[in-house]
Amino acid sequence: MRVSASSPNLRADGSLSLNGGEWHLQSAGAVSASTGEQISDVGFDDRNWLPATVPGTVLTSYLNEGKVPDPYYADQRFKIDDDFFTHNDWWYRGSFVVPAEYRGRRVWLNFDGINWKAEVFVNGTRVGRIDGAFIRGRFDISSLVTPGERASLAVLIHRVAHPGEVRTKSLVHWPPNGGILGLDSPTFVSSIGWNWLPTIPGRNVGIWNDVWLDSSGDVSIVDPFVTSEVPTPALAELTVRVELTNHSDQPRTGELRG
Repeated sequence: MRVSASSPNLRADGSLSLNGGEWHLQSAGAVSASTGEQISDVGFDDRNWLPATVPGTVLTSYLNEGKVPDPYYADQRFKIDDDFFTHNDWWYRGSFVVPAEYRGRRVWLNFDGINWKAEVFVNGTRVGRIDGAFIRGRFDISSLVTPGERASLAVLIHRVAHPGEVRTKSLVHWPPNGGILGLDSPTFVSSIGWNWLPTIPGRNVGIWNDVWLDSSGDVSIVDPFVTSEVPTPALAELTVRVELTNHSDQPRTGELRG
């Protein structure tokens, strides 16, 4: 699919949110004959997959589609198959049009948070891995996509390694520091169950935070950090620290303007 018009959905900073939209979900066991390279191909057929809520956990997608009972009502939490959600890896598959405005620039695919770990594929190519629930993923996909055309991505979400046992909430007995699920930190350790909630099926695995595109030149600013000191009530001193990264294989010169 070719789109000639500029994208009407670009945000003020030039980024494009990939939340919501065309995401689908399937347990890895149901697509075990297919590889990530195949699943991320534009022509892959995911029509029989579950529509996915992104951002959200796997359990959220099933709940929003009416496939499981509402765990917040009565004892319906215990009518949800914990093994199904906890002992499966999961495939997410999405589709998007790369903004025409990104032509001639580097294109970046960004994940602000997945749980627990993930393998990421774009247009038939593995682009990288994310290790941990609070670790960002940022991947240069410039060579794999064409501005103005549709692209596909697939994300294999790995289940937690130490899910623990199903518990009810209790003011007396609860696992310390997340119990055995603490071995998989960084993750949502309280999802194993605590004094204030029962065990969450799947332990909150999924694409739980934003997914988005942006673009840059060959040199970009990485992780700016600002600190402040207030020596007097009338004076504040700011210190800005930035890192510059050259993403090309050639030296670059330029001017950093404040």
